[in-house]
Amino acid sequence: MTTNGHLRYAAAFAALSLLGAFAPPAAADAPGATETTQARCDGEYRYSGGEAQRAARDAAIDRVVSDMNFLVRGIARSRLKKATAIASAMSIAREGDQLVVSIDGRRYAAPLDGKGVEVQNADGDKLTLTHREKGGRIEQTFRSKDGGRKNGLRCDAENKLELNVTVFSPRLPHELKYRLSYRRK
Repeated sequence: MTTNGHLRYAAAFAALSLLGAFAPPAAADAPGATETTQARCDGEYRYSGGEAQRAARDAAIDRVVSDMNFLVRGIARSRLKKATAIASAMSIAREGDQLVVSIDGRRYAAPLDGKGVEVQNADGDKLTLTHREKGGRIEQTFRSKDGGRKNGLRCDAENKLELNVTVFSPRLPHELKYRLSYRRK
């Protein structure tokens, strides 16, 4: 790999580190469906996936970095782990036309009409956040110019929240995907 190739991968991981403070949720376009999904998801949650889901996330990271040059794998692995830190607590609430998702005490709000708003992650980096409701689940997307993260949330009647995470960047060999479980407090 050329020096430019190494720089390209380093830039990708710097962009991914922008996402490090994020972990979950969001919502909606169709008012009736949104209210149902929102009502089902409204509340406070605790991580319940245990070590098995942590190990599955780590294995997914290893699959992504295994397709990268060996010189950048360690850096890539470290940055992806930081960018995909598992939140211990989440809450979801509706405030007027906005869905508010708090992740380990950090609040993210965006309108339910899918319009992007600028937010900052824990490191102060600026990202665009959108919330949409699709097929009974909430879709939250954080984007930067070099990639982003999609959080797909599905809530059930048994007080469970399933979080499907996809991290994407044109500089990654393929998307990073994994699933986390939360339980209502």
